[in-house]
Amino acid sequence: MFLQLHFKRLKILFGFLAFLIFPAAPLQAFDIQTVTSKQGIQAWLVEDHQIPLFSLAVGFNNIDSNPTSKLGLANFTLSMLTEAAGPSPYLEFQEKLDNWAIELSASAGPDNAFIAVRGLSKFRAETFDILKQILLLPRFDQTDIERNQRQYQAYFRRQQEDPDTIASDHWDQLFFPNHPYGSPSYGNSQSILSLTAADMKNFVAHNFTLENIKIVVVGDITADELATLLDKTFGSLPLKKPAFPHQQSVPGKAGVFYFPKKVSQTTIVFGQPGLDRKDPDYITGYLLNEIIGGGGFSSRLMHSIRVERGFTYGISTSFFPLNYANVLSGSLATAAEHTDEVIALVRDEWQKMAANGPSAEELELAKVHMIGSFPLRFESTQSTASSLLSLLMVGFSKEYITGDRQKLIEGVTLSDAKRVANRLFKPDQLLFTVVGPTPPQSK
Repeated sequence: MFLQLHFKRLKILFGFLAFLIFPAAPLQAFDIQTVTSKQGIQAWLVEDHQIPLFSLAVGFNNIDSNPTSKLGLANFTLSMLTEAAGPSPYLEFQEKLDNWAIELSASAGPDNAFIAVRGLSKFRAETFDILKQILLLPRFDQTDIERNQRQYQAYFRRQQEDPDTIASDHWDQLFFPNHPYGSPSYGNSQSILSLTAADMKNFVAHNFTLENIKIVVVGDITADELATLLDKTFGSLPLKKPAFPHQQSVPGKAGVFYFPKKVSQTTIVFGQPGLDRKDPDYITGYLLNEIIGGGGFSSRLMHSIRVERGFTYGISTSFFPLNYANVLSGSLATAAEHTDEVIALVRDEWQKMAANGPSAEELELAKVHMIGSFPLRFESTQSTASSLLSLLMVGFSKEYITGDRQKLIEGVTLSDAKRVANRLFKPDQLLFTVVGPTPPQSK
């Protein structure tokens, strides 16, 4: 399901909402400080004292997000964290958030958990204390659990009729056999009803530790103020995270798999193995994704399938580098009578890219877009904090953000791109899941 949520442009992998938009400084002007508290807790800090507010993004990496016996536990737990905490039940807790103008969100991805907070400078102490309470003293009251369970049941009823969800869930199951990634990240109606307060408290205690925490703060706060608050807020978290038995996912089936649904058009999800973020060819592969399907109307798939033939309103592809798997995948919707031709066109573009790579013009255009669009991630304190956290979580340095990334992109040559294209694009490894009114003939 995490793939399906991406295709709907929901940022489930990082789970943040941008609550305030105002111009950010150019990346070259970023002063990303590393703040270390007396207890040794570290955070990235970008000071900005123009407006009296700040944003805080906290991540916990390598969580046990989807244990087999408790499907959906991570997502449900994160949704419950913002309900109530400490001495305050639901209504009292929500009133505190309103009175102190605290905006709070939490979510879980396949590997990580995220909490985003925005607050006013004059309520800085209260805002950090609220965060401490939800990390150390979450309530998980039964009335709140039951209310959220009802909301999840309504969500599941809607998703049962949604072809995007059906196609994506089946794609995950087929591509990630015998692995947690193949299970729905939100669980199902039965698993959610079985979750208890004890399950959620155990999840928090085992996954929210100093060993796997990452912290980014952006806005009206100094390094000295932050250092003190880091210890007060996070200093009582457990030190170590228990190990859990995840293993690298082995890609599952390739081919075309059909799932009948009486709908007005056919939904197709497709993909194959991608590249790890630490792979030396990752940046080149990312540029190639931009060319094949990530670059909007300039991409090959959009031009071939929409512009030339009008078979779809939109088609896109993305890299999904996960902790235990790497995916290059895409999706589109089309009229049922075009399904086989669309599948053939995707395979054809995959084969052309593998055989010939991109043109010099395509590569340069992709470079310009990747470099030029990067600063748009930093348009507010909230988006800057969440974007920096996402980079910090996967191990990128401050230098990568402020300059090295651009140098790496600019340094990709046409021969590099052709070599990596031949390595990356494997038409025979493409997996398609098709949901629609009539079965395709493609295999």
